[in-house]
Amino acid sequence: MKAIQSETTLSRRRPTRVPALALALTVVGFGAAAAAAFIVTRDRPNPRESAAVNSAIGSASPAAGAHLAGWRPELSAERVRCVLPGGTVDTVASEFPLQGLLTRERIATECATGNDVARSAGALPASSAMLCATASSDFYPMPVVHFDGSACSVHPGLRDLTDTDLATLNRLRAFDVAFLAVPSSSDCPTVDQATEWTKARMREYGGGLTLQVVDTDAAGDACYRATVDWERRTVFVAAMQVPPPTGGR
Repeated sequence: MKAIQSETTLSRRRPTRVPALALALTVVGFGAAAAAAFIVTRDRPNPRESAAVNSAIGSASPAAGAHLAGWRPELSAERVRCVLPGGTVDTVASEFPLQGLLTRERIATECATGNDVARSAGALPASSAMLCATASSDFYPMPVVHFDGSACSVHPGLRDLTDTDLATLNRLRAFDVAFLAVPSSSDCPTVDQATEWTKARMREYGGGLTLQVVDTDAAGDACYRATVDWERRTVFVAAMQVPPPTGGR
């Protein structure tokens, strides 16, 4: 296991799950001074990066056999909270291609019919969904969907989901895919490869994110990729999959 490392804050110009922190962490802070503007404009996932992710860990990968046809990795910026007659459920609106766009219709459909709580409660018309967003942050406006006919402003901590919010979520989705798309000749990136790729994508993003590298692979045969917790503004590099059966590094 690698020793704990740390790096100083850097100042630069400018869319299933957070891995548990383990024994060794590398922490990199990208400070507020770097948040002036995006260096790279991403309004949706890059087609080449989307294809790379699908090939490595999505529908074209060995991992796809454990999922239903058409499965692809769920992205952190696709999280949706559905307030339903049978209870509240946190789910992911991800039943569309990676390089597509998250839309109002896809968010509403996920809450109306795309999860077990909604299905057990009976059919809910997606047209009756009230699309709200968490009011505490424009950085990550997580969608919250109600079906009770009330305005978003009636619910504490919520406001209407705006077109600007959707654009923000699709930009975050684009970076979700970019962080996952670590290049490797064997589709099994090392921790160092994943870390260097992630740092470069963080510079493209522009600032406000922290990097934590979870390196617990004493045997040296795990595959590493990065995922983001947008609420915590943290990017995690960690082992995400077993190596391909026929490939070494």
